[in-house]
Amino acid sequence: MHSPDVVVMDISMPGASGLEAIRNIRARSADARILVFSMHSEAALVKAAFGAGAGGYVTKGSEPTALIQAIRSVARGEHAMSDDIARVLALESLAPSKSALDQLGEREIEILRQLAAGATKEQIATSLNLSTKTVQNYHYLIKAKTGLRTDAQLVRLAVECGLANL
Repeated sequence: MHSPDVVVMDISMPGASGLEAIRNIRARSADARILVFSMHSEAALVKAAFGAGAGGYVTKGSEPTALIQAIRSVARGEHAMSDDIARVLALESLAPSKSALDQLGEREIEILRQLAAGATKEQIATSLNLSTKTVQNYHYLIKAKTGLRTDAQLVRLAVECGLANL
């Protein structure tokens, strides 16, 4: 087994998501240090990444020095984020209206992201190592928590919140 000082990874990956990869890495090594380096800057994804066990989050639009500083901070066991991510999180925390995604947990956000990308429940189950029945239960919970009734409404929510592209 490898023990890198810092794992630098993206959230968007083929197959299982970066969130799932973070959880898997942390499950194998509780002291793993993980820095997300991604084009995505949506507050819900950033929070989900930190919730899954990431120590830092830097966008690909950041200055190269921000990435280097974040790698050093995460290697020391500190949390780090690029200025644009700090701004997104600060503005989101000040916003009077709450996003429907605030109701969802990490796993639910990941399942919503994959549903909006067109994955079937069976494909999602395989990629997240869950049973199809469990994915169906999450699907029901996502609808209940967001107050949405159709998959089309879920896709629209995911697009509006930056979890999916059309």
